Amino acid sequence: MSADAFSNHVNLTASLEGLTKFYGVSVLISESDFNCLTNPPKYQIRFLDRAYV
Repeated sequence: MSADAFSNHVNLTASLEGLTKFYGVSVLISESDFNCLTNPPKYQIRFLDRAYV
């Protein structure tokens, strides 16, 4: 059962990595990662697009 959980994280990570190439950025984070930031204004973050992976 734990393999399914790992597989979901691996698939999401691979999708985000592919999107970095598509958008030409070096780092791309998900909405859930953004929501975990304690001080988002500290970083130079911009919304690129909404993608379903």
